[in-house]
Amino acid sequence: MERIVRHIIFLVLLFFQSAHAGPNLSDFFENPKLVGEGTISFLFFDLYKARLYAPSGNWESSKPMALELNYLREISKEDIVEITIEEIIDLGFTDKSIISNWTDELLQIFPNVDDGTQITGIKTKENKTLFFLDEKEIGSIDHADFSKYFFDIWLHENTKVPKLRKKLLNLKADEHKSITPR
Repeated sequence: MERIVRHIIFLVLLFFQSAHAGPNLSDFFENPKLVGEGTISFLFFDLYKARLYAPSGNWESSKPMALELNYLREISKEDIVEITIEEIIDLGFTDKSIISNWTDELLQIFPNVDDGTQITGIKTKENKTLFFLDEKEIGSIDHADFSKYFFDIWLHENTKVPKLRKKLLNLKADEHKSITPR
């Protein structure tokens, strides 16, 4: 009986260890805590679940943060990069040369994803953006504008996903959280 109990405990611990297979966020900022979470859907399909982490669970756009995306369906890296760049342009970034560089970098960083793929983007205190596939670093972009605009895709007041933004920032229906100006 004791052997069965030990096996069950082992399996439970293994399950919980693999449930969050992302990077150790405390390596990048102090006291990482969940701010909020939500799911993004298109038509009737859930695309991914998103979780926002910040120091002590208090998000500020100018501070370090992590955005964890857990994909729920197959999406090509080309589609991910195209949508990412379109969103950055829609938020007002217009330098075509830099956009071209970011596109090339993202195509090298992002993999094709499917159900169960976890990608985490981390904004460091130096405004560098690190990307992780599960717990493995897969690339980075060292450009403050990229960091700002990338996270603004989900967190800017003018995001195309305002319901997800409210959930990520843990806002009530009538509450607004301002970002620092560009």
